[in-house]
Amino acid sequence: MKKLHTAVWILLILTGCTMPGGEAGGPMVWIDRPLDGTTVPLAPLILQAHAVDSDGITKIEFLISDSPIGSVSTEGARMEEASIEWTPPEPGIYELNVRATDTLGNTNARTPANVQIVVSGDMPTSASSPTTASGQCATETLVAPLLLSPADGASLTGEPLLTWSYPDF
Repeated sequence: MKKLHTAVWILLILTGCTMPGGEAGGPMVWIDRPLDGTTVPLAPLILQAHAVDSDGITKIEFLISDSPIGSVSTEGARMEEASIEWTPPEPGIYELNVRATDTLGNTNARTPANVQIVVSGDMPTSASSPTTASGQCATETLVAPLLLSPADGASLTGEPLLTWSYPDF
């Protein structure tokens, strides 16, 4: 265990406090939702992304293929989040893209996620297995954590320390 701990520290020292992106490569950006391969009904859809760059992020843009559908100006922090609401014009498969701009004007390569938009009656039923990205859980299997402390409805002063339990379902 001590060797693993030492190896982790050496790795941290070698990588230093650098963040992805920066002067050479521009920002890193990824789509948080919807996930690649998701099927959703034809309705307004929240698109969410995060971006990181050592120079700071000033803008996150959302695109369908190469066509911009919205952008969010950010405060220039090293890591930023943005979301917009988009209403697909019709059912079909859409390639969602996102790109970020850092404070030096560098942009990144877009990160695609393919999303299938269907009429509500064509949604997969619970009998069919939903498509999930590697390492992702299907929505139906997610379980909310249980608050252990402080007690529900308790009056507190200062910042509380929250304790959670994750049920084995």
